[in-house]
Amino acid sequence: MILNSSSGRLSRNTLISLINKACTFPHLTQIHTQLILNGYHYDIATVTKLTQKLFDFGATRHARALFFSVPKPDIFLFNVLVRGFSLNASPSSSISLYAHLRRNTNLVPDNFTYAFAVAACSEDKHLMLLHAHSIIDGYGSNVFVGSTLVDLYCKFWRVGFARKVFDGMPERDTVLWNTMINGLVKNCCFDDSIQLFGDMVAQGVKLDSSAVTAVLPAVAELQELRVGMGIQCLALKIGFNRCDYVLTGLISLYAKCGDVNTARLLFGMISKPDLIAYNAMISGFTSNGETECSVKLFKELLFSSERVSSSTIVGLIPLHSPFGHLHLACSIHGFCVKSDIYAKLEKLTGKMREMGYQSETVPALHDVEEEEKELAFNVHSEKLAIAFGLITTEPGTDIRIIKNLRVCLDCHTATKLISKITERVIVVRDANRFHHFKDGICSCGDYW
Repeated sequence: MILNSSSGRLSRNTLISLINKACTFPHLTQIHTQLILNGYHYDIATVTKLTQKLFDFGATRHARALFFSVPKPDIFLFNVLVRGFSLNASPSSSISLYAHLRRNTNLVPDNFTYAFAVAACSEDKHLMLLHAHSIIDGYGSNVFVGSTLVDLYCKFWRVGFARKVFDGMPERDTVLWNTMINGLVKNCCFDDSIQLFGDMVAQGVKLDSSAVTAVLPAVAELQELRVGMGIQCLALKIGFNRCDYVLTGLISLYAKCGDVNTARLLFGMISKPDLIAYNAMISGFTSNGETECSVKLFKELLFSSERVSSSTIVGLIPLHSPFGHLHLACSIHGFCVKSDIYAKLEKLTGKMREMGYQSETVPALHDVEEEEKELAFNVHSEKLAIAFGLITTEPGTDIRIIKNLRVCLDCHTATKLISKITERVIVVRDANRFHHFKDGICSCGDYW
């Protein structure tokens, strides 16, 4: 520990250095003590650095207490708190602190304040209010704030508002273009996203791999093979043809357009395929009738370092019944056994029934008895995949399902209820669109 030679006190730079090097929460508490003993407990720069580090360790209560011990926090310290709460799963605290800043201080929010507060919004009414405030305070055309607004509006399925923000920006950087294209794709506005990308090229915007990767799903959904080939040529021209994310997007594109041989060649160009690449290729083989290739690649995946996901299972669902590979997948990998999936699904079904759920069996299976109909609907592929995802992922994480067919009415109703019961966001991409299920509501508004 280095002491100030003239006074025997630790210098500010020494304390900040110690904070940066701290690797445990007890270390930070000891440094906090030294901060007080050396008279820096009101020093904004030192307190701000310590607050940041406390959030890094998830110590939100201590960070909050430290913040409120400072008589006159500046806007940068406020920003650290707003961002820290949001990153530590306390978005309501971020919004409350923002409200406290406006009501009880003379400080003026800056572009970072708005970007961090917008990112913490969990309701669109808060988002719209913050948007209005940012315009009033002169940050309506700030590209940093604009990117965050576009991202959140798209997440709330308010594509029209997102596009107005984007169109109203006098200057647009690569991040903003990528965010708008991504948002359009996630909201199934595929034509618009491709058009915008063509504009991301015509105006000479510097492209990155994220921009190329963002638009490929839209091209794949519309099966615009010529457009996809053009994007591949563009990727080759700017040096992204060897980027794994771009290659994975192209694999999915070519497979969905029926060119599984090109998809296979692209997969071979990836030196170390990740789970997303495996899923794209497995799904591509399955949808193009290459069943033996699907099973062979699946076995390769099982023995790799990658962990099988629910999307992998969905990609193979059409093969399980005729070829009996579901038990193989469960027994070899050890991610979960078949009985666990069915047990989870049965438990969810019980909770759904308590909420008034009844299987929607009318539209199909006309020649099957009602009880048999219900049993058949209860084990539809997406329900099995969702149950698998719930078992194998951390609480609170999103679950993403991809299937080749249109989602049926019963599975749609069930998935809405499951999203509410489990407090999970479940994204299902069927033959027609993406369905974003959250809190018992689907983004399609029950029209699909």
